[in-house]
Amino acid sequence: HSLCFKENGGTIDWNDLLEFHDEHKNAAPIFLEMRGDSIIESVVEGELDFGISVPKEEDSDSIEGVLLKLFPLAAVVSSSDDAFAGKSTVTIRDLAGAYLVPFSEENAFNGFYVEKARREGIELEVSPLQIRAVSDIDFMSGHSLYTVRPYQHAVRTTRSDRVRILPIHNADGSEIAIPLALFWKKDRKLTRLEERFAAMVSDLYRLAKSPRPAGS
Repeated sequence: HSLCFKENGGTIDWNDLLEFHDEHKNAAPIFLEMRGDSIIESVVEGELDFGISVPKEEDSDSIEGVLLKLFPLAAVVSSSDDAFAGKSTVTIRDLAGAYLVPFSEENAFNGFYVEKARREGIELEVSPLQIRAVSDIDFMSGHSLYTVRPYQHAVRTTRSDRVRILPIHNADGSEIAIPLALFWKKDRKLTRLEERFAAMVSDLYRLAKSPRPAGS
């Protein structure tokens, strides 16, 4: 997923992948940058050996893997929206008064947030439009809209005084975090080389330091 790379707020440096390739000249890995839904579908259909993304709960019937990291969530809101004036963090209930702009082509990511709201008995207003990440700042500015991103991604890629980044917390003040996983097709036996690759990726996330949301 594009959010996995450092320039987009993630953990993986391109050099990490190139080093693995240099150390295993007998292999011919191909690294693809894709949207979340496409990654999961391609792994299930056997077109990809591995994927890194946010799987849905129901995907557990067709894929297996390892949890890489839990990433705190943040809302990106318009700076001019009085509903969020003076707030350093928000809850899902705080956000429910504005329209959610779904993260384009990220059903699992959107579903995690929407399902969390449903379990808390909160009905969300969802915008009928889906705007890609490169344009959502212009789209939201001056409107009662918000979009949800991993906090780490938002603070590294969102630089505009027209919007604010607010960590999303539970009612008790704890962070709401989304799971990022490395996964493969269920019941597929990994080769020794594939096991080394999975271990390398897991170590990158285990050792990486993430920026902490305000108030944490």
